[in-house]
Amino acid sequence: MKQSIMTRWLLAMAVSAVCLAQAEQPAVEDFKPASTNQPGRDYPQVNSEGRVRARISAPEAQRVQLDISAVKYDLVKDSTGVWTGDSAPQDEGFHYYQLWIDGAAVPDPNSLYFYGASRWGSGIEIPAKDQDFYALKNVPHGQVREDLAVDGHPLAPQAVDEPAVRQAVLAGRGVDARDPQPSEVTLALPAVAVRGRQRPDHVLVGQLEPVALLAPEALRQLEDLLVARPGGLPALDPRHGHPPPTRPQS
Repeated sequence: MKQSIMTRWLLAMAVSAVCLAQAEQPAVEDFKPASTNQPGRDYPQVNSEGRVRARISAPEAQRVQLDISAVKYDLVKDSTGVWTGDSAPQDEGFHYYQLWIDGAAVPDPNSLYFYGASRWGSGIEIPAKDQDFYALKNVPHGQVREDLAVDGHPLAPQAVDEPAVRQAVLAGRGVDARDPQPSEVTLALPAVAVRGRQRPDHVLVGQLEPVALLAPEALRQLEDLLVARPGGLPALDPRHGHPPPTRPQS
């Protein structure tokens, strides 16, 4: 257990030493305002190395630090009470950060605020080296599509694209523009005689109808057997003005 704690402590010290060594090296002076700044604010800034330069006015403060990536960097105060300092190079991408002023952690007023770790805080974007590759550009727009060939089958015809309609299907019938399909064609089948049966609604009201042989109809009209015809029963007829049919006197 003690060995594990000692190993972690040495690793943390090594990382801190590397960060401090990088911070002590002269920074490349090509800093630019970060894209995550408040409108009109010049700080914080980022250079080509990925270093962050923070600046804040705190004339009465005794110590100000930049805290980013779990490392604190001391800022230097000038004669006007403005504190400025740089961090070590940071990884590309978005980073949360904060300022420490005399031991109190505060957000940077120059940065936009972002919600993370259950609180609002400052954030900064470190540009990627290949950011131009992913940037939106004004390029010609078109269509990307794939046309698949339809293989013929010796046993059955298959649908293919045609420049124009060449087969007339029942001239005079309409086609739904939202579902462009050919009009239906009545089945070429012989008429079948159908014998009428007692309608369910007559059984419920106690009125009987003589069984009669109905006229021959096509198979597609079988739904008439399932739907009561209009005028057969006032309770089920929307016209309500016709009296109920009477049973013929013998």
